[in-house]
Amino acid sequence: MLCYFIYPYIYYFMERDQKKIIYILVCVYVLMLFMILILYPKFYYRVEILFSRIPIFIIGCLIGEKVYNSEEINTYFLLFMLLLLMTKGPVYYALNHWGYYGHIASLVGRLFRGALGVGTIFFIIIMLPYFENTFINKFLCYVGSFTLEMYVVHIIIRDALIVGVHLELTSQSQVLLYTIIYLLASIICSNILNQILNPKRKIQ
Repeated sequence: MLCYFIYPYIYYFMERDQKKIIYILVCVYVLMLFMILILYPKFYYRVEILFSRIPIFIIGCLIGEKVYNSEEINTYFLLFMLLLLMTKGPVYYALNHWGYYGHIASLVGRLFRGALGVGTIFFIIIMLPYFENTFINKFLCYVGSFTLEMYVVHIIIRDALIVGVHLELTSQSQVLLYTIIYLLASIICSNILNQILNPKRKIQ
């Protein structure tokens, strides 16, 4: 939730077309994360889940603005996203065989997974026009009306299933069952929360 508190400041720079400042701050922030990881590893691993997600969130905000404003995506950007998807295997292999530098693999891996997620989403967006007026498009529009609520609720449901129910995931059938329950429960509960918080808003 920390990311949503800093979003107004991100929006401030985006509105004034000062995105270069945001990119510079992201690079400085990532360098600081590496310094903390190398100099104070015990402290870093206590805050890793929180602070390593912030640069990914900020980049997502910048790209989300392009989508919202229907800005044209240049070829170089698409090629870069394609390169990210193509390098998934080699990068994960390198992270698992890093040797001496293995202690920084966790941060590199999290940043790469974030970038990989952005690349995947962009190619999904490109494919969406081919599914116009289909069930897939209508379902995504429906779920998209309460994604913020889903972001909050899915963590609670995950902890409830794994920690509260002590659900064990030792086989493919258990993983499949968990995934189905997890997705359905997240969609249902987040929709209910959306209706409570926004009783007058209708889903298109």
